[in-house]
Amino acid sequence: MSRDIYIKEIIESVNTLKRAVCSRMSKIKGVSITPSQWTVLQITHNAKSIHIKDIAKEMNTTGSASTQLINELENKQYLKRTPDPNDGRATLITLTNKSKKMIDDMELVMHESCAELFRKLSDTELKTFSKIYSKISK
Repeated sequence: MSRDIYIKEIIESVNTLKRAVCSRMSKIKGVSITPSQWTVLQITHNAKSIHIKDIAKEMNTTGSASTQLINELENKQYLKRTPDPNDGRATLITLTNKSKKMIDDMELVMHESCAELFRKLSDTELKTFSKIYSKISK
């Protein structure tokens, strides 16, 4: 089999895995966010506070696309904007208490979902997968 066929199979498998996890996440009561919104929340959670331009860079999207996602999350009271104390022209994005609780719940569901999906792999296969995935995602 050629490398191109393997790459195509990997892409299809990654997309299938992503859909399976997103499907499980969407079943959490009281949570209605998209995978892109979830990514914004994760980035913000890891950074504690962050500029919109940095979210856009991290997600490899435009500033306007990131602003739209942030506006939606702010309307749902998951994010808040605060003035940057180091730059009067800039705004920092931070999580609300509501989103902190929701993120904890979502991460638990994601962990359980992925653990279920990865049960198909032996411990050795899982270790190898982890090493390979880490190598290509950097």
